[in-house]
Amino acid sequence: MSDALALPPDPRRFPEVANTTALRSLEQKVSLVRSAALLVVVLTLPEKALQPQYAHVFPYLVLLGCAYILLGGLLPFTTPEPRQMASLMVVCDLMFCSMLVQATGGIDSGYLALYYLPVLRAAVTMQLRDALATAGLAVALTGYLAVLHTHPAGAGPDPYWRLVSLDLSLLAMALVFALVAQEGRSYHSAVAKLSHATIRLHEQSSQLREMAQHDIVTGVYNRRYIDERINSEIVRAHEGGSRFALVLLEVKGLRRLNDARGSAAGDAALKRLAELLCRLTRRIDTVGRYSGDGFAILLSDTNAAGAEALAARLMVAMEHDPDGLTLLIGYAAFPGTAGNGVELVKEAAAMLSSNRSARFRQSSSGTERSA
Repeated sequence: MSDALALPPDPRRFPEVANTTALRSLEQKVSLVRSAALLVVVLTLPEKALQPQYAHVFPYLVLLGCAYILLGGLLPFTTPEPRQMASLMVVCDLMFCSMLVQATGGIDSGYLALYYLPVLRAAVTMQLRDALATAGLAVALTGYLAVLHTHPAGAGPDPYWRLVSLDLSLLAMALVFALVAQEGRSYHSAVAKLSHATIRLHEQSSQLREMAQHDIVTGVYNRRYIDERINSEIVRAHEGGSRFALVLLEVKGLRRLNDARGSAAGDAALKRLAELLCRLTRRIDTVGRYSGDGFAILLSDTNAAGAEALAARLMVAMEHDPDGLTLLIGYAAFPGTAGNGVELVKEAAAMLSSNRSARFRQSSSGTERSA
């Protein structure tokens, strides 16, 4: 199958895929909140809020700000390395917030709270060290704005204390939210791994159950499963009045084939015969290998006449077997003379043994006439 048609990995089977998918979804939501908040700020920014030296470029600042915000919200998720681009965009957001704050009064600006957006984004979507680094960069940028700011004496409350409280709250928010997000990611990862382990255990259990029920050579059911099905059919017959028939087959000539051509040829012949039995029976019937050279067929909703008809079809199909194999067949129906599964098997085996004796007598009679 080509890469274009390949199905995506199932998150339930691959925890790393589930973690990446969940994290990317969170990044998209946080990016959407960031874009919406910055757009509201830029679109509602009054011209009089700008310092006089920036007033003449107000329309261009609004247009460029909107373009940057929209581009920054979409770009991280259209690149081969979205997480690296998201980290770069956090730094760019800090620079954008710094320029907007500087244009609206520096540390006296009413837009200092914009620094919370990139720091919160980093705290929620990145590792603890990255979140603290983002908060540290925000503190450095506000410090640079403080250096550029001149606060006249007696002009009101000193804004530097407000800046200090902002910086401390940025660091505290980065630490708290990053720790909470880290615990959330760890919990999600543990749940994903547990789900993956549960699925693997279920698959392995199913495989073991299949192996325990099937014959390794022919691929059909084994004797243990056939016996279980016989008992189940008997219970169903008692409860619902249904009927079924059991057909036992013995393969003649298999030992001769093994001696002449090896066990591999014998196994191939058994597999071919099992495929023939499956073709000549219905989907509701059950075919299984009952012994080394024997098969059993459970015919659901069938009486003795149906079993006899199947036996006739099998004899016709084996008339020209390429390996010269032949079949001895015995069958029994339920309800009938048998009262349980063991008696039903004995009844079918008795007919098979009778047919074996009849064939032996016929073969002996033919040998005497030839002599």
